[in-house]
Amino acid sequence: VIVDEAPVPQLRVGDTPRPGCGAGLESRGAVRSTWAPGIRSGCETCGSNIMGLLRYQRIVRPWGFFRRDLSRRWSGVPSFPTSQSELPGSGDAAIDSDAPSITAQDLALKYCDRGSKSLAAKNYAQARSAYKIAIEWYPKLALAHSGIAQVCECSQDYEGALVAYDLAIGCDPTQLDFYYQRALVNKQLKNYFQVLADCKSVLEADPDRPLVRWLYAVALVKLENYQVALINLERHIEDYPQDPNGYCYRGICYERLERLPQALADFDRAIAIDSQLALAYVNRGSAKYALGDRQGAIADINIAAQLSKEQNNLVLYDMTTILIQQVSN
Repeated sequence: VIVDEAPVPQLRVGDTPRPGCGAGLESRGAVRSTWAPGIRSGCETCGSNIMGLLRYQRIVRPWGFFRRDLSRRWSGVPSFPTSQSELPGSGDAAIDSDAPSITAQDLALKYCDRGSKSLAAKNYAQARSAYKIAIEWYPKLALAHSGIAQVCECSQDYEGALVAYDLAIGCDPTQLDFYYQRALVNKQLKNYFQVLADCKSVLEADPDRPLVRWLYAVALVKLENYQVALINLERHIEDYPQDPNGYCYRGICYERLERLPQALADFDRAIAIDSQLALAYVNRGSAKYALGDRQGAIADINIAAQLSKEQNNLVLYDMTTILIQQVSN
């Protein structure tokens, strides 16, 4: 809960606490890992109170936290720096009387940089640890929350990714990429209404986002809103005329709307661009069957079954097996 909105003075990490700033708390079992301003309300040093202190996470750490901090140091996991010389990265000079102030946000950004490097190296545990430390230093840093979300995605923890993207958007609601990434996660979870909501938020702010429009169109198809999906798919095909998936999904919309000749034309175009697109074959077979071309339908569905098996697409393979039985009877 944010109670104190008073600004925290920009002081150097490692400074010695002064009288009136909680210097005597160590004797009651608390250990100070960094300089902590503003323990008492009306402090003679900075004038802030304990809630303002908690808001910026510059708290006097209890022994349990200090013990975990020591374990990080011994295990090689990034720990909270107590001076400039301990900051991540190379070339950091030791603190001296003329060194510039280091803010909590600066430290958090440095840990985010470390987390990004670990994520690129697929060291997900190290990346998660760095991002969590960044959040402890500066809880409102959207970049750190989005980093946690990416780690969760790589670990296929999509529910965790959703929570992290919610926090990132709460910290910075103007960052449109967070909405798009959250929409991709919701697509994995088949939450298509949430996909529509996030894509719509992005497109309203910036209509010139073709990948977002494509995802929006796919969600509309999944929700059987074919008329609106057609409008967005036509825009997608204008932007990407060589994308076979655009023609395939538009063909699906035409087929569901019983515009079968147009559906066949789109499926033919998709297969001409990509002869390995199993989804186009199975839907073309369905359209041919609806037009009375039973042999053509069986041939297309058999091709789709073979391709889906080779591509290890078990869902589509099961679908083709059922369709073959229906068409053959």
